[in-house]
Amino acid sequence: MRIRLGSLVPHYPLRLIRRGLESSKRNHYTRCPIQEAFIRSHTSPTRSRLTPQIRLHLITPQSPMWTWGEHEMEAHGISPFWAIYWPGGQALTQYILQTPSLVRHKRILDLGAGCGSATVASLLHTADHVIANDIDPYALTAVLLNTELNKLPANRLTLSSTDLLSASDVPDVDVAFVGDMFYDGDMARRMTVWVETARKRGVEVLIGDPGRWAFETRDVQDSDGKERRDMNGLVLEKVHEVRLDKKEEHLQEREFERGIVWRVV
Repeated sequence: MRIRLGSLVPHYPLRLIRRGLESSKRNHYTRCPIQEAFIRSHTSPTRSRLTPQIRLHLITPQSPMWTWGEHEMEAHGISPFWAIYWPGGQALTQYILQTPSLVRHKRILDLGAGCGSATVASLLHTADHVIANDIDPYALTAVLLNTELNKLPANRLTLSSTDLLSASDVPDVDVAFVGDMFYDGDMARRMTVWVETARKRGVEVLIGDPGRWAFETRDVQDSDGKERRDMNGLVLEKVHEVRLDKKEEHLQEREFERGIVWRVV
């Protein structure tokens, strides 16, 4: 049975995890013309209604990969989740664009960067430096191309393939953005441990999520009127919410109606 790419949800196949562990030993990025040519020829520069300030190389119905199934992905050795603008990432990126002080003159980590929308938004609002981290080398290439597409300075960008979750490694940054990383139970558990470690080291952490089942939280009663949730002992405060435009061709996971940004208190 064919699985249309437009119906998939985010995940990292085992081959990408292995590839990421191998590349993390080198922990450096080298431009790859073959990857760049593939991304340019199989995606379309696109603006989202929620973040019209930036353009991203994304899969749309006009893109060759739109109708790919598992066979095509396996044949090419590619899982193009870096070419999808996931709903949590859209909410997180809009919040960055609307809140320049969040990133201005700060050191930023875009964890599980994917297409790099949070990276692009942070560079646009003059972050001192951004680390875009992803275990998929194609994702890092997509981040670089999207940075260049928006005419932003790549000299303030570091591309990292280190598996930060396996190492419980927290780079020396001020703010960390986590978009759409709570997509299954195992990843949610690993992310929770990493987030707790990051907060203990003084990093401000913001999470973008549309309400996936693995993002398990419970209500926290508070008298100040702010919406807060508890996630395994971590207190989250809602700082931003958007209603997703289901008419946009590139929007994935259409069952979700909103994207929410949570700040880890």
